[in-house]
Amino acid sequence: MTVTGAMLGGLALVANPRLRRTRVGPRELAVGLASAAALYGTFKFGDRFARRFVPGGDAQIRDIYSLRELAPHGDTAVRLVAVIGPAEELFWRGLVQEALMRRYGRWTGAAMAAVAYSAVHVTSGNFTLVGAAGVAGAHWCVLYAAGVPIGPVPGHVAWPETPGTDGPMIVLDLVRDRGVGTALKLYGGWELYGSWDSVSGEGLPGVAAVRQPDGSALELTWYAPIAPNLGIWLDDGGWPPAPATARTQHALEPTTSPDDDVASAVANGRALIVAPAERVAWSATFRVRAPGEPRG
Repeated sequence: MTVTGAMLGGLALVANPRLRRTRVGPRELAVGLASAAALYGTFKFGDRFARRFVPGGDAQIRDIYSLRELAPHGDTAVRLVAVIGPAEELFWRGLVQEALMRRYGRWTGAAMAAVAYSAVHVTSGNFTLVGAAGVAGAHWCVLYAAGVPIGPVPGHVAWPETPGTDGPMIVLDLVRDRGVGTALKLYGGWELYGSWDSVSGEGLPGVAAVRQPDGSALELTWYAPIAPNLGIWLDDGGWPPAPATARTQHALEPTTSPDDDVASAVANGRALIVAPAERVAWSATFRVRAPGEPRG
């Protein structure tokens, strides 16, 4: 399993370059432990149910647990934590589920990934193992489809509040005081989170707005199938660097790729390629809304 895991994880890293920048921090560890605790409770119930009601369930469960004796427990634990577990997430969620969600939509793709994950266990001939894999696969696939990433990618932060590098929380959906000295470029959209379905229209709605406390707003709408990502530029005196004069500026920037330059978009396989003589057109509309004016 270790060799197979390393090969499949390596394949995912080659096929999806974004996965190479996956990092796991305290937040991801906390989410992972909470998820594991919930899944453990589910499996404890399933263990008792299978032993009592599934024909041959007790023997099948003993066969599963007997795998623990193939190697020293410490060696098995290291392999699971260092190679098998991460490789499985990279391959099944980062590669297989990501591709299925892009092709068939977020929830349909997640369901297909969960079924595929369960189906590969059929060759074991262990019905209980197939059922357990189905439950676990559905659990992980739902979390990923709901926006819980494998690990933070560049620009991935909690919204609307995220920890700043100096400790205090930064409120991202409010304009900060002039001159606080921060500059952030954030992206959201299906390229990062697998949430855009160009067929059904599910996902990023192509609407963003800057609102005043009195309810007035400058609203931007755009054609999301062509520009499925939104860049948010929050500069509160952090750019340009000294000795240039710092600025205070905020921008909403629909974009074809969640990368800050063409070279990065091409390297990450996310650039929009326009063939010779091909035409690509899309539109954007600004609208000023008065205080109290409803959206419509």
